[in-house]
Amino acid sequence: MILSPSRVQKGQTCMKQVWYHYKLGIRPKVTSANLAFGKAVDNTVMDYLKAVTLGTRISSIEDVFV
Repeated sequence: MILSPSRVQKGQTCMKQVWYHYKLGIRPKVTSANLAFGKAVDNTVMDYLKAVTLGTRISSIEDVFV
């Protein structure tokens, strides 16, 4: 077993967490607020650009974002 600072920190907290994370490869499915916001902005921009490309009229950006 190779020790890394994150593995040692996880081991100090909970050895089962080390087992699940490193041995079984099971990781928690958590989405950070930054990632969620970035995805929302990305999807909005993509939808807007698709509408512009297809010639669809958008009355306001809120129509795309919401």
